[in-house]
Amino acid sequence: MYRIGELIAHYRHTRGMSQAKLAELVGCSQAQLHRIEKGDRGVSVELLSSIAHQLGIGPATLGGSILVYEQPPESER
Repeated sequence: MYRIGELIAHYRHTRGMSQAKLAELVGCSQAQLHRIEKGDRGVSVELLSSIAHQLGIGPATLGGSILVYEQPPESER
């Protein structure tokens, strides 16, 4: 079973993208992304979603089943 960080690194490498470039695109530091890829740091759902978007994949590809719940419209509450 792959860790999220290993998958991020894999997809980043297959797209020929540097850590610095991906970090710039998602709004984090290169050091933070390095720690995420090494498994030394967790990653928020928001950052994971942004990373996945920049890599051209769905967040579930990196983190399994991520459920996003939206609040129902006022008329349905």
